Amino acid sequence: MSRIVIRQTALCLLTIPLFPIPLAQAQAQAQAQAQAQAQSDDALATGDFNSADFDSADFDSAAFDELQFDDSMLAGDELFDADSEDTGNSSAFRYQLTQQWVGHLNRHSFAPIDDASAAAPGHRPHQTEVNRLAGHIRYQDAFAGGWLAQASAWGRLYLDGDYEHDNPDRQNTEWRLNELFLQYSGDVDSITAGRQTVVWGETIGLSVLDVVNTTEYRDLTVIDLEDARLNQWMLSWDRFSDSGNLSSFINVYPEFNPLPVDGSPLFPGAPLRLSSYHRDEAIFEIGTRWQRHFTGSDLSLMAARLYENNLLHLPDPATPGHSDPVVNDYLLLGGSINRAIDTLLLTLDIAWSHQVQVAGYTPRTESKKVPPLGEPQLPANMATLHREYANLLGISAGFEYAITPLRQISVGLRAEKLYDLPQGDVIVVDDREDLRADMLLRYSHVVWQEVLSLALTAQADLKGNASLVNLSAEYQWNDNLSTTAQLIATRGEPGSNFGFLDEDLRLGLTMTLSF
Repeated sequence: MSRIVIRQTALCLLTIPLFPIPLAQAQAQAQAQAQAQAQSDDALATGDFNSADFDSADFDSAAFDELQFDDSMLAGDELFDADSEDTGNSSAFRYQLTQQWVGHLNRHSFAPIDDASAAAPGHRPHQTEVNRLAGHIRYQDAFAGGWLAQASAWGRLYLDGDYEHDNPDRQNTEWRLNELFLQYSGDVDSITAGRQTVVWGETIGLSVLDVVNTTEYRDLTVIDLEDARLNQWMLSWDRFSDSGNLSSFINVYPEFNPLPVDGSPLFPGAPLRLSSYHRDEAIFEIGTRWQRHFTGSDLSLMAARLYENNLLHLPDPATPGHSDPVVNDYLLLGGSINRAIDTLLLTLDIAWSHQVQVAGYTPRTESKKVPPLGEPQLPANMATLHREYANLLGISAGFEYAITPLRQISVGLRAEKLYDLPQGDVIVVDDREDLRADMLLRYSHVVWQEVLSLALTAQADLKGNASLVNLSAEYQWNDNLSTTAQLIATRGEPGSNFGFLDEDLRLGLTMTLSF
């Protein structure tokens, strides 16, 4: 999500799919061969509507600084997972229709509070939030020896009660091209050109290395990073050997995390209106990863020159009340390792980012007290906000455990901290100045004859400032029709911008028809 005045953010809250997670060994192998497989786990991202289409306000949350929500139930690659491919259908096309409804059981209202002693905001009436019909189409054809063509897209009809209904920018309909790539795989090499994803890191959902592709969310429907990644125009190359592989990519048109949509559930409003970035020169990203396989383990080293997915937003002196978005390229060096022990997979990711941009200001008074990041008002010294640079160290660790083939659990921890901060009177407005850490828990259980599946996802800031719990159940009526129910509860400390979701409780229902 985006950050007030200063930057957009994108911390990912990853929910468990409503089918079993692969066994630990299969997960490790899949990450090593993801780009060469004809069916990639990351083939379908939720889409890529351009952030330039929106000029929306932004906000910050110390607790959920990078917590990310997306509507991937209607646009995700889990709609076409690898297990569902072998259906005996020889057609290169697959289709899916979904009808989704989400409404409030308890809706917490957010109101700016300038005085910390003021009364907490009250509750608004219950109401429908999401009511939409969506269609998906996917094309996949291995049309010649070693050649694969793949494309996917979706369209939506926003019905009465949906927050997108009567949006003048939508006209109650929307469509998006998710992926469009051509892949050639030889004996030891694989080359892919077109809209695609590049996934780095081992810790699912919380990897500090999984920053190559941008991400997009809109609301609290399905919360899944694998689906939230946006495909981008890339050229990637993989060379495989018995002992490991070497992978490289070049992103010829880097994009940035889209701004929150006006009126969306995660758009509380902000005093400064954010502007989209307009390109005035060509930019690109490039990176490479070396991976070595050992018995029950993989070791990877990687390096990349990337642009920060989150724009830095500073006050625009030429347009009062609006922001001037600033882009920044930086160097990323990292390493990751996993270790499979029977059905247990241990993961560790380390990332060092050189010269990331942060916002700083010089206080006008002798007091150097930093305004709490959660306060909805802008810092009193916003006129002096400017760009500074720092280095960032991030660590992710976790495990995935297949208790049985039908019951899986995964836990992830992530911590990030800025260092080499600017000296002098400059005050940095970024909650990574102190150690920022969060935890993610996912559990899934197929409870009845592979027909009824239950899942739990929970993520929390380790300081206890905010948390989210997502309970879901899926019933598979037959091979083509399923129903999914969700209960989503959020909590945020008063005074933070995520306080507008404190005590918020949502119920969601989705009907899915695949053919």
